[in-house]
Amino acid sequence: PALVDSLGISVRGKSETEQGTSGGYTPFNRVMTLLKGSQNDETGVHEILHHLERMMPEPIQRALRTAWFKSLAKAAAKAEKAGDQTLMAFYSNLIKFHANGDRAAYAAAISMLKNGDVAYSHYQHVNPSEFWAVNGSRILEGRFGVSQSIVGQIKQFLKEFIEKVKGVFGMVSDAPVIKALNSLS
Repeated sequence: PALVDSLGISVRGKSETEQGTSGGYTPFNRVMTLLKGSQNDETGVHEILHHLERMMPEPIQRALRTAWFKSLAKAAAKAEKAGDQTLMAFYSNLIKFHANGDRAAYAAAISMLKNGDVAYSHYQHVNPSEFWAVNGSRILEGRFGVSQSIVGQIKQFLKEFIEKVKGVFGMVSDAPVIKALNSLS
């Protein structure tokens, strides 16, 4: 509980420009904003993970950035191989932004997400922070949403173990995210 002592929470309605979003986090003010009418149950956890991100040791932050970059590169290559013009444009815009600081390309990528041209599953590639928050929320939901039965706990343990093994062999995995979550607990 002490990890979120300095976190402020705001709950309000959506403005015209916030359609398609469920919340946000402002690091400078340490305030998470939850928007009324959101259909995403993971938003609160997602925004708290943004807040906790700054508390992670630097080696874990570096590992998350590396995992994000590998995942981004793999997703961009997959879109190109499939010939999906929309996803290719989305990933091209993200890469232009991260490589050259092209803000117009970033705005175009975000617009594609907000308009529903690109599925939410691609949101994790927007930046390392979103990669952490999206995947961390999913993993935490798996951990705490699992039944208290021994079988449920074993299944969750095995899912996380497989991700760690994939990480050892250099495959794209959730191992850095799992390590970061464990470091916070």
